[in-house]
Amino acid sequence: MTILRPIVANLAILAATLSLITVVEFGPWFGWATAVTTGMLAVTTTSRWLLRKRGAQWISLPLALLTAAVFLVRLLTPSKMFAGFIPTMATLHDVGTLLSNASQTFQFSPPPVPANAGVTLVVLSSLVIVTALVDLLALQAHAPAFAALPLLALWTPTIVLAREISLFLVFLSLVTWLALLALERAGRAAWYLSALRTSWALVSAAVVFALVSLLALPALQKWSHWSSFEVAKNPRSTAPIVAGEPVVLSEGVELSHILGERSDETILRYRALGAKPSILRLKVMSDYNDGQWEAATDLDDLEDFPPAPATGLDTEAASVLEVQHTGLVERFGVSPGHTLGIASNARDWRLTRDTGELIHERGAIAAPYEVTWEEPEVSRQALQDAHVPMNVADRWTAVPDDLPDSFYEELKRAKEDATTPYEMAVNIQNWFRSSGAFTYEVTNDEVTGSALDDFFINRSGFCVHYATAMTLMLRHEGIPTRVAVGFLPGQRDTGGWMEVAANRAHAWPEVYFEGHGWIRFEPTPPDQTGQAPDWTREPAVSDDNETPAPDDSPTLTETEPETSAESTSQTSETSPEETAVTQAPDEGSRPILLIVGIALFAAALIVFGVRLRRFRRQQRREGFSQKWDAARQICASVAPDAVAEHWRSSRSPSQIAAALQPELPPEMGPVLIELAAVIERQAFAPGSQPREEAHASEVQEHEPAAEAQSAGGKVDELLTDLRAAKRKSRQRT
Repeated sequence: MTILRPIVANLAILAATLSLITVVEFGPWFGWATAVTTGMLAVTTTSRWLLRKRGAQWISLPLALLTAAVFLVRLLTPSKMFAGFIPTMATLHDVGTLLSNASQTFQFSPPPVPANAGVTLVVLSSLVIVTALVDLLALQAHAPAFAALPLLALWTPTIVLAREISLFLVFLSLVTWLALLALERAGRAAWYLSALRTSWALVSAAVVFALVSLLALPALQKWSHWSSFEVAKNPRSTAPIVAGEPVVLSEGVELSHILGERSDETILRYRALGAKPSILRLKVMSDYNDGQWEAATDLDDLEDFPPAPATGLDTEAASVLEVQHTGLVERFGVSPGHTLGIASNARDWRLTRDTGELIHERGAIAAPYEVTWEEPEVSRQALQDAHVPMNVADRWTAVPDDLPDSFYEELKRAKEDATTPYEMAVNIQNWFRSSGAFTYEVTNDEVTGSALDDFFINRSGFCVHYATAMTLMLRHEGIPTRVAVGFLPGQRDTGGWMEVAANRAHAWPEVYFEGHGWIRFEPTPPDQTGQAPDWTREPAVSDDNETPAPDDSPTLTETEPETSAESTSQTSETSPEETAVTQAPDEGSRPILLIVGIALFAAALIVFGVRLRRFRRQQRREGFSQKWDAARQICASVAPDAVAEHWRSSRSPSQIAAALQPELPPEMGPVLIELAAVIERQAFAPGSQPREEAHASEVQEHEPAAEAQSAGGKVDELLTDLRAAKRKSRQRT
């Protein structure tokens, strides 16, 4: 029974943990979660058994927490630990970075979020807390009903965010929790007390869930991807195209006008086979003059472009995107990355050599098409080491002569001390996203009459301003750069399609690197675009660290139309909290806050454990005191004068029994002596029983509470014998 209870408790925790797969992508993190919960319960159970005779069982939970903490840090930041297991300040700094990355992932990625190192740390840390509470409530306090509180906490994200919940997981969680209840012995408590305790636990769990929902939902609704989330159960739906209002994008791009219409009408939809798109590129801009970009591809010269390769659906190491234009009137097809070709009906398509654009030969696209594409396989180090590109067309580095003075002043501040094209691009991107204090607005009030000059003065604008400014800055430094136009990812519908509204139109710069081609950067603030591409951000930990399931860092993949790049919600009435640039928390404060939080939690657990131990000891003493008082009444009915003389509170039970034995009938004396010894041993010195009795108790149950229950049964048996001895003595007389 002792071993079975922690096993069932572990199964209950893991069953509740499975509910998180609707919030976090399933992966190796669940294996680590199993190792963490199993290891913690093994540590607590084993240490309590080893320390049962020393009265130091309270050490088991802090020991398990310390072991779990070292394991998690060792798992995620192995190279930062002294002697392989002692955390250093560098370790704590990396942990803080992982937590910050996890926060960004949850804020800017749709559920289920990628299980990168930061998210894995958050999930496993949550499981450590839940496991500690379940151990404290179910295994130490013998109140498994209240273990429903932490178990329900694991279910809360799924219940709050998911519309469809697996009935099997609900059933599995319920069965394991009921099994934990069934294994708890009620002792002498009345059945209605046990039922009342369980009812209070369920009511408390419901109240906690309601409070968490009320507090979490308003906060989550401010995060674009979590404001409305629906789980699609039919990812390959064959639902017919629903035509929307026709939308025509202009051939070029003007700084004084936003892209397309600010409408939430769906203009195209797609579904992915393979990688999820983080962007949908439509066309490329090349020449900039008088505040306007011109398209890089002239459709009048269509015969100069080769036919698009016919790749088929079984292309190795590639992904396929099925696209349907439901309202977009356009000859250009969308592609999420490096375009390999068209999977079907390739004869109707052309693929440009230098820009990688897909063009439909027969006018505006009407039929569905399937694009075969690859994600760029680049890294920060590879781009840093890339040579300066040679033999690049002049149009990709051309800069007009009439740029405002504010442009050059801003460029000087933005590029900082960059020495390579990659460092220049990253510095300028980060300048617009955070350090330059720019904000996103779909309107740009004129001050000078020059859209670019007004952008630098007002320090606000929409995606075209950011893409234009970064492109011209890099071109001014001799780095080939172009503006790409397309769409941010869409919103999932009930049939498994991703629907893209007109207000998802977006523009961004692409920088050319020798040996890698055109690489996307994202200067538009993150409240509209999510995190910048992986290859433009600092890694969570050093490159030589090994992390479990080093999944892609969060980028924008699915979102709501209301939070789009050209959303009407971003107006002059928008609050400062909604338009402020996302700032990372203070790097130096994160380790301190983490240490303080862990210390406070550990201290609270220790205090609670000590108080719980004292409470249980007091309850045990009061129970045995009542039974000792029952023995006094039995003896007083036979020898009232002797009981009045010798039964005093200043004496121990053994002293009272020794003094009364000569005054009692011979049948009652030995029974009272034995009863006094059991009560004294359990109420005042538990664990000091003789070796033979201790061994017998260990065979039945190792825990102190179980020993107390066994002793309680022994006391009841001796009280029955004492009453029987009294009756026998009266019959004899």
